[in-house]
Amino acid sequence: MYLFFEKGSFTMMLKLNEPKNEKEIVLLNGLSKKGKSYWENKYPCGSGGWIHYRIEKKENLADAAVFLSMRTKKDVLF
Repeated sequence: MYLFFEKGSFTMMLKLNEPKNEKEIVLLNGLSKKGKSYWENKYPCGSGGWIHYRIEKKENLADAAVFLSMRTKKDVLF
């Protein structure tokens, strides 16, 4: 995972695989409209893809937690 800091925001870049179990599917279904758009339009790579998710406000942290949970296989809460 990579973080790119900007004035007033930051971008999280990480590679995610397609969901492999029910928990990951539930996580993806909990994404906001913006988060789902990023997931659906990820840059394809192998059995998943790269996501460049820009975090501009507090509400975006919930999507970041979902992506981090999928990547690390651990529960992440913000």
